[in-house]
Amino acid sequence: MKIAIISDIHDNRHNLFKAFGIMKKERCDELICLGDMGSGYIPKCFAELTIPVFGIWGNNDGEKFKTMQATCNTRFDMAEATYGDITRDSRRLFLTHYPDLIEPTAKSGLYDAVFYGHTHLFKEEQVGNTLVVNPGELAAARTGKATFVIYNTSTNTIEKKEIHDALSMRTEYIEQVKKN
Repeated sequence: MKIAIISDIHDNRHNLFKAFGIMKKERCDELICLGDMGSGYIPKCFAELTIPVFGIWGNNDGEKFKTMQATCNTRFDMAEATYGDITRDSRRLFLTHYPDLIEPTAKSGLYDAVFYGHTHLFKEEQVGNTLVVNPGELAAARTGKATFVIYNTSTNTIEKKEIHDALSMRTEYIEQVKKN
């Protein structure tokens, strides 16, 4: 099973739809969103997909009511918290938006893989027998790069994907404003 895992969209529909194209080409079976979709219209974009979507809340998902309305009668299942525990193809996965749960969760040995977001920085490491991954950001706001991963449940490995024609708010003008 191939699962696309994204985080930190922050309302960047352009990059999200580019990611959808890659997911379709790669024949992903499911999409997991690790939070920070942004406003309530982003979940409506998930209706474009023919694969199931599972999401957890981030710290920038303020319009929860609109999100729940948008996902009614869709293939989008939203966890009740900023973390979730799911099983796919006998692989036990822990999903969280925040990195503070990563170390104890990975060290527990209960999970095959732990995925998290929030920092916007891609990271892949092995903690004991547990794969630990941050897919980076789709927003391309902090790093200037839009990335996500495709997780393979058969091999318990990921493949990093980068959207090369991504749109970013990280421009020379914004960098100058930050300096001043």
